[in-house]
Amino acid sequence: GLTSHTVLGGAIGKAFASGVPVINEAARTEPNGVGTAALAAQLGSLLAWPVVSDGEVSEVLALYF
Repeated sequence: GLTSHTVLGGAIGKAFASGVPVINEAARTEPNGVGTAALAAQLGSLLAWPVVSDGEVSEVLALYF
């Protein structure tokens, strides 16, 4: 699970930290291998949608297109 030591970056991390959906129109720039995988799959954009439960973000749904 996520702890205070978990480091999240890119659109997914921003959505998790802010609780606000984030769009990245250059998915290839995402960190931690996500951008490489998106590029290989020819997916150009990413929508990161935070899922809020009891007032806190519990997870982020990432849609690539």
